[in-house]
Amino acid sequence: MQKIIVSTSIIITLLVLIGAVVFFRYSLDERQKPYKIASILPLTGKNGNYGMLIKNGLELAKEEINKNGGIKGRSLEIIYEDDQADPKLAVSATEKIINFDNVPIIFGPWASSSVLAMAPIAEKT
Repeated sequence: MQKIIVSTSIIITLLVLIGAVVFFRYSLDERQKPYKIASILPLTGKNGNYGMLIKNGLELAKEEINKNGGIKGRSLEIIYEDDQADPKLAVSATEKIINFDNVPIIFGPWASSSVLAMAPIAEKT
């Protein structure tokens, strides 16, 4: 009977250790991944100069954040999508960012018509 208790306690201990190793490994992997955000801006077209000014500001902020150790030790990455201040392009960019890139934070768009077009999608998700 004592052998069964020892064996059971050894099995439980091993399972706890395996669980701890898996959890620790997952935590390390997550800490190495960058935080991703996205920005939908008019980077080309007649309003491209406005989008490029905003992009330059975001890039300066990103560089400063990453230079100072990132966010809780993780670097910041920004995904840019060009909507050319066109609501239809803003909608497709929003759907791509949410469904394909799996990014939970979107800055922009710049044009209010694009904001009004993509807002229902962003609110739903």
